[in-house]
Amino acid sequence: MTFRTSGVHTIQAQFERADFYERSAVQGDIPVFMPTSITVSPPTGTEVRVSEPVDLRGTLKDLRGQGLGQRTLIFKETGRTMVALATAANGAAEFNWTPSDRGRRLISVEFEGEGFFFPPKPKCCCRPSCPPPWSS
Repeated sequence: MTFRTSGVHTIQAQFERADFYERSAVQGDIPVFMPTSITVSPPTGTEVRVSEPVDLRGTLKDLRGQGLGQRTLIFKETGRTMVALATAANGAAEFNWTPSDRGRRLISVEFEGEGFFFPPKPKCCCRPSCPPPWSS
């Protein structure tokens, strides 16, 4: 049996009457979970400058490729949570990040799982190396 949606599904097995056996039935609930995936932008390796804003975007989708709205995406900088945002109907959440000083950072977008949706592995958004403001 294949389920196309997540959530609790009710299954009923029924035995029709045969020979000397009476008809019987049993019912059970099965929770069905769905894997998810995150796509991010800008890509890994994107260079940014100190004090210049960068638009970070994460999009959460289910196994069928449909965007998951009203879920929480967490934007992190080197493991520190910057912001947690609810996704729009298309599964996207955007955050405007401005690096305050130079140095390497790991920017990631995470979904911890909600309801009947499993969390994917965190996705690296960009590893900005923030050059000093005087470099061109």
